[in-house]
Amino acid sequence: MPELSSAREWQHLSWSYAAKPDDGAGTPSLLEQFMAQLRQRTGWQVSFDDLTGGDCGIHSEVPELRLSLAYQCHLTCKLCVFARRSNDGSMACVRNKLAVNRVVLRRQRGLAGLCHLGLFEIVEPLVFRQVVLGVFFFGSVVLRERRRESRARVRRYCQRHGLAPAGYLRRLEALPVVAARAVPEYRAMLLPLVGLARYICENAGVRPELYQRKPLMFPYSNWLGTPYLVKATVNHVNRHLSEPFNVKQIADALKCHPDFLSRKFKEHTGRNLGDYLRDLRVERAKSLLHNPKISVEHAAGLAGFSDRIHFSKVFHRVTGQTPLRYKQQCLRQSSGNRT
Repeated sequence: MPELSSAREWQHLSWSYAAKPDDGAGTPSLLEQFMAQLRQRTGWQVSFDDLTGGDCGIHSEVPELRLSLAYQCHLTCKLCVFARRSNDGSMACVRNKLAVNRVVLRRQRGLAGLCHLGLFEIVEPLVFRQVVLGVFFFGSVVLRERRRESRARVRRYCQRHGLAPAGYLRRLEALPVVAARAVPEYRAMLLPLVGLARYICENAGVRPELYQRKPLMFPYSNWLGTPYLVKATVNHVNRHLSEPFNVKQIADALKCHPDFLSRKFKEHTGRNLGDYLRDLRVERAKSLLHNPKISVEHAAGLAGFSDRIHFSKVFHRVTGQTPLRYKQQCLRQSSGNRT
């Protein structure tokens, strides 16, 4: 078990990260850097469930909140990965997370407890302007005082699904163990992370009312049966959407032929990859144009358009109006709502 850091130390670390500038494309966001440090220092899993969406949610639209797939769900917990090998196992995890998110959305405060496999999690919502934008999950460990209950949950789960429990129990025993008295200090390590995310939202001018929140979003829905190439494409697009690239450059990055990539993507999503990329950029631009701090030129760049003229043509083709007219309309609506 890694040595505990004090809450004061983590509070200092969070704001020192917040003071660092973005190093550019390819560099992990401030949020992801902090999450990686927290995972390294504690040995606990940490992830953020963005309830505003996967394709155009805050974690993809705000550069400092951008997350790779590894920090959108627990991908390195051996018991979780083992359980999600089957569709039944994957859906059991989905149902568990859906239930937790619904409770957090209703209460707007954190909680802690055991999942269906007996893993202990600390859950804290990202509440910004009285709206829950997402949920942080911190844990995938065994609580020493409830170890017997965790084993019982594993056995019950295996019995329900007709599975041999030995492999599950072996992976459960290999996980970090924490005493109940240490839980408040671990939670104190998580809170600066939530504070950092809230600070980034404030600094970026995030407007919660623009997002339709759901208790379960990408990447959990229908994710198990999706081919790796399609998953990698979605992840690449989300991570690099602010950069100007096309289908050929996506294919080059994934080391495959553009025609093969486009065909596979359409087979499993029903959408043309070029249209998907175009619509995603326009949706991000529309969200950015609601922000009075962001100009049309800046919104074009953040949405991955190489120049304003091309941006205006594509935006007009999709929405039926120019970006400038759309922004003026949004500002008038916002001014009217305030009055």
